[in-house]
Parts: sequence; structure tokens; C-alpha cells
Amino acid sequence: MKPLSYLAALFLLFVVFSCQDIFTFSPLDILQRDPATLSKDQQLLYAQQALSSGDRTVMTDALDVVMTSLVPDDPFNPDLHLLAADLMWRLSYVPEALQSYLFANSQQFPDPLAPAAFITYIDNYLTSVGADTTYIVNAAYKYRDDAEGNGATLNAVQDLATGIGFFLAVPPDADATTYLQNGINGLVP
Repeated sequence: MKPLSYLAALFLLFVVFSCQDIFTFSPLDILQRDPATLSKDQQLLYAQQALSSGDRTVMTDALDVVMTSLVPDDPFNPDLHLLAADLMWRLSYVPEALQSYLFANSQQFPDPLAPAAFITYIDNYLTSVGADTTYIVNAAYKYRDDAEGNGATLNAVQDLATGIGFFLAVPPDADATTYLQNGINGLVP
């Protein structure tokens, strides 16, 4: 019986010293299916929910499913392309950089005619968190391609994302100022 009581004591110590793991652990996580094995409708729902989750790992998996499974099956669907671009936007750290900029500047958007300081702020923020600009640049081109090629209508945030991505592209895209202006003007009352 003594070995059993030692095991119980060790288990109790493990539980006490790993409370965070206990409270954040879900035994159902091991039962989660690989998104690639889901039906197309389930994959779409998964990607849409991933976008609103804020979980970077889930969003990365969802982007992979959208780009490798959903878009190839329906290449001219503007909603799928927008979903992919929205996932890239969220993964880019630019929304956090924008929030930081607005907080640091008393909730004032930059002058759309003089965006240099704003773009520098965004670029410096991305550098400080170790973010790669690939996501935002790819999102920008996907937004524009979807608007021009598939007839999608971009909202102000998507225009803003496109402008930022185009400014951060190397070399900067000629449409950067237009998209940035449209985005800021669409967001500022």
C-alpha cells in the first residue's frame, strides 16, 4: 500500500503546482480532428471561427486549409479569397500595431496625405514584436486581386490593410496611397 500512497502524494503535488495547466487543459483537445480531414463546409466554418478566435495557431491552420483546400476547389469565389486575406491580416500583427498607434496618438488616424510617420510606426512595431511583413503584404495583394479580379467589395479596414501592406512591400506598390486614403477616409467619420 505504501507505493500507492506515494503515487497519490506525487499526483497531489503535481496538481497543486500545475494549476494553470489543469485549468487551461481540455481533455477533448486530443480528440480535435485535423481540419484537412473535415468536409468543405466544415472547413469553411472552421476557418470563419478561427478568424474570430484570435488564436494564432488555429488561424494559421485555417489559412492553410483555405489556401490548400477551399480556394483550389473554388478559385473564383471572392468570399474565400477575402477570408484568406482576412486571416493574413489578423496574423500579420498589424491590427495590434494599429491599435498601439491609435492609443499613442489619442485615437487619431494619420493624415492620409502624409502617411510616412504612420507607416514607420507600423514597421517599427512589427520589428519590435519580431513579425514578418509577409502576411500583410500577401493580404494586400490578395485584397486587391480579389477586388479587381473577382469583383469583391472591400470595406474600409480591408482598404487600410491593403494600403499598409503595399507601403511595406519592397518596393512599395504604386496603389499604396490610394488604398490607405480610402481606408482612413472610410473609418473616420
